[in-house]
Amino acid sequence: MKKTKIVSAFPACGKSYIFDNMKSIDCVDSDSSQFSWIIDEHGKSTGMRNPDFPNNYKGHIDSLVGKVDFIFVSSHKEVRDMLTESGYNWISVMPHRDMKNEWIGRCFVRGSGEKFCKMLQDNWEMWVPEQHNMSTVQGACGWVTLQHNKHLSDSTDFIETLPYNNKEENILDVHS
Repeated sequence: MKKTKIVSAFPACGKSYIFDNMKSIDCVDSDSSQFSWIIDEHGKSTGMRNPDFPNNYKGHIDSLVGKVDFIFVSSHKEVRDMLTESGYNWISVMPHRDMKNEWIGRCFVRGSGEKFCKMLQDNWEMWVPEQHNMSTVQGACGWVTLQHNKHLSDSTDFIETLPYNNKEENILDVHS
């Protein structure tokens, strides 16, 4: 069984970039949108939140532990709380607080859309400090704060030195 590290990273940190372009890293980019929204019969979001989230996402994460070296997961507060409550060691990756304009630009360039960029702009002052506090106080076994022009791919050496997920020995207990 592989030793899996769970990385909770803010949008536009580079989770998908690593998954798509760095084939030497054994990872899964676990998109929470497939779990946080109710999906219709055509695979499209209905725009309604899934009442099973984040428990359904936890089941997905549980199924990947031991199979890959890294699982890149959402940075939603509900997900971070669930990881901590489940006894997982996890790593938080977030932008520096002063990078609002750069981050919104990253999201725009990657094609996140005007609605998402506006939501990020409107919530930056709440979401980013919250994630910094969560990372340094509760739950995370390590954290990376990305500086100007840096991405998760610039931090893989550091992330590889952090502790492994401690849930692996109890994987059978996860579903009980």
